Amino acid sequence: MHVLFLASWFETPLHPTAGQAVKDLAYALSRQGVSTNILFQSLENVPEFSDDKVIQIWHSRFRMRGRIYPIISLFSIFSFYQVFKRYIIKNGIPDLVNVHSYSVMPFGAYISKKYNIPLVYSEHSSKIGLNKINFIEKRRIQSCLSYCKKVIAVSNALKNRMNKNFRCKIEVIPNTIDFNLFSFDEKMGTSHDIIMINLLNKNKQVDKGIEVFKIWNRRYPDSKLFIIGDGPERINLERLAKELNIFERVLFLGELKIDRWMPILKSSACLLLTSKYETFGVVVLEAIASGTPVVALENQGIDDIVFDSVYKLSPQAAFDEICNEIERALLNYNISTMQGIREKAQGLFSYQTIAKKYLDVYNDFI
Repeated sequence: MHVLFLASWFETPLHPTAGQAVKDLAYALSRQGVSTNILFQSLENVPEFSDDKVIQIWHSRFRMRGRIYPIISLFSIFSFYQVFKRYIIKNGIPDLVNVHSYSVMPFGAYISKKYNIPLVYSEHSSKIGLNKINFIEKRRIQSCLSYCKKVIAVSNALKNRMNKNFRCKIEVIPNTIDFNLFSFDEKMGTSHDIIMINLLNKNKQVDKGIEVFKIWNRRYPDSKLFIIGDGPERINLERLAKELNIFERVLFLGELKIDRWMPILKSSACLLLTSKYETFGVVVLEAIASGTPVVALENQGIDDIVFDSVYKLSPQAAFDEICNEIERALLNYNISTMQGIREKAQGLFSYQTIAKKYLDVYNDFI
């Protein structure tokens, strides 16, 4: 079976962790014998083709992407199509195309119609989850849905939001992670450090995390807050850390590849997640697989990841309440319990489990 993923975002030199969920799914399917490649578009000047020996990665550069994409998409489709033609010369026409997020739907619909290729649509976007798509985008998505053989959401929360906007049947298949990569190491005592891993935008509410850390650092002066990620709020967040006189204890490390921040995750007291909304919350799975507890504000998406090591609070929780929950996570920490939780999570979200769910979908049309 030959499957092509069309991704609306993917890793580039400036954004080395973008699209990891899509890449993990491609690896998962490849391990099940499915030839799976990725074609994505960005405004960055990166090589058109690269091969990591498991999947091929193809790139279409479109300089206007940030301004008119995806609402006015004719030029975007043209740019995509030039690369796609070279792709099929090398690989042949795919048996199935799987679109990942709505902004590449127009191109997916175009090649589905032109080449009579079955089209599957998987949605990951928090923009839809937060109901921030406009009327034109909704109409565009609805018009493309007629080409889709199957529509998939990565969580029940996202499915519920999509049901309010679109007329279609939606199946839930969660994201996956590589449990071999996020291995469990027995900790020689847990530090008081806290880690946050997310985009630095308003939805992620990292400012709340910094406010929580101010109180936490009073209790544990040796503690540090590691912030992994970048985004439009970084300058404001750095300013806040300075105003609270904790800037030296708050480490803004930017976007790093997984191997750079994984040791920090494993040694931290907890992963702190303060988002208003998550479509799924892959980072929660990564923490569970690494043996690190999670303290999070209720954000709908992580409701599908229900384990004892995930401590959820009301979005209105006071900062000292959040600190108390972190302390509870530390007090309850037990290696054998965390290993058991990891095994349960692996049974539900492993490469093999999620790849099988996708193959069940694909095999209906191929």
